[in-house]
Amino acid sequence: MILKYLGIFLALLLFGNIADVPFMFLAVRGEISLPFVYIVGFLTDVGSDFFWYWLGGKIGVERFENMKFFKQNPERINFVSKALDKYGMFMLFSSKFIHSMGVPTQIVAGAHRYPKGKFLIANVLGAGSTATVIYLMAKAFNSVDLIERYLHNINVSLLIFFLSAIGLHFLISGPLKRMFSRQ
Repeated sequence: MILKYLGIFLALLLFGNIADVPFMFLAVRGEISLPFVYIVGFLTDVGSDFFWYWLGGKIGVERFENMKFFKQNPERINFVSKALDKYGMFMLFSSKFIHSMGVPTQIVAGAHRYPKGKFLIANVLGAGSTATVIYLMAKAFNSVDLIERYLHNINVSLLIFFLSAIGLHFLISGPLKRMFSRQ
């Protein structure tokens, strides 16, 4: 029993929200402790955010300025700073719901020395909201048959989307190239 929960803790710590989904599903089904999954998932999420924030602080803005992307246009650093000043809490909160944006956002916030209090508030609200959304989804889809039907429909929808996007690309890329090459 202890090894099972230690394994869950390590998976939540190392894999974050990817591990939250199956564990929350199992917790809703009563196979593991729901409070444990919710609390440990929340705490490991917030804890890992502070690790990335700390790492960003160690990296510093100076190293970002030396990257090719920022050297090409030095105003990009100022743009990021202004965006953090104006929309920082929203960006940090929203990054919890966009899988590949969480870590880069935390690192950039650390590098720009975003205020820790605001960082904490945004991440606590984001982690709590994410855990609640995952819980509600697990509650709504607590039947394996229902999940399989939705996953099949999602796969079919993604296939149609990708085929449409590729077809549209080939359909309009020629005329767009000709139109812009004349200017």
